Amino acid sequence: MRNRTRFRREEAAQNGWDPVVGALAHWPVTDRVGFTARATVGGFGVGNASSYLWDGEAAATFRLSRRFVLTTGYRGFRYDRSDGEGDEEVSQNVTVTGLIFGLSIGVF
Repeated sequence: MRNRTRFRREEAAQNGWDPVVGALAHWPVTDRVGFTARATVGGFGVGNASSYLWDGEAAATFRLSRRFVLTTGYRGFRYDRSDGEGDEEVSQNVTVTGLIFGLSIGVF
């Protein structure tokens, strides 16, 4: 007997918000080099919010000129949320970590 597995694809928008609290610290080493650390926690299961979330980043910044700053570091975030009820409930546990690279351009 052949196994007949059926797949169904659905697309749905997620609507929600997460109250968060966070902190940012910057340690300048020279006029051109510095380090930053940032952490955020939130969700707390309030209303339609995630059960919890966290987000953290550690980076080194390099001022290339008056208007350009290069940033490189490591970032991670995780959230846990559920939408819907009963048989329609969808639970998500997402964790993402990795290197970050960025270029900031100052306009003013």
